[in-house]
Amino acid sequence: LGPWLFYYPLEHIAYGGFVVPKLIRVDTEKYTAYSCRAWLIFVLSDLASTFFKLKELRKRRDVLLKSRELGDGDTARPTEEEIQKKEHDINKQIKLSRIHVARCVFFVPQVVHWSYSKWARDPLFSENVVNGCALTEAIICFYQALCSLRN
Repeated sequence: LGPWLFYYPLEHIAYGGFVVPKLIRVDTEKYTAYSCRAWLIFVLSDLASTFFKLKELRKRRDVLLKSRELGDGDTARPTEEEIQKKEHDINKQIKLSRIHVARCVFFVPQVVHWSYSKWARDPLFSENVVNGCALTEAIICFYQALCSLRN
């Protein structure tokens, strides 16, 4: 939530400078760069939290697989069907989290490019690189949506 508190106001100021430059006199490149720095903070935090989520999911899966072998001394051992269902659900979450990491990875070059204060006059990356990353992220997003809909 934090980065978005900065991103949206800064992005709207920059947008206003692009649309009505006589009314809103700002350095649009600078405000776009500031807003994208907030976006970069969000992407990097999202990436970090996804890695923590993956670690936790792997632990849960390991505990589940050990319960298959040993059972829990205090409670009744889950049935094989229950274990398989839970394992399937955890594996699906792991897959979706890995796909999310790929999306974040393709966001980073775009956001770094636009975070550079002279991104329009002296670009950090070529337009083909930025647009290629955007297209790849969009394709991955579509794939992620399809995977989340399937069992």
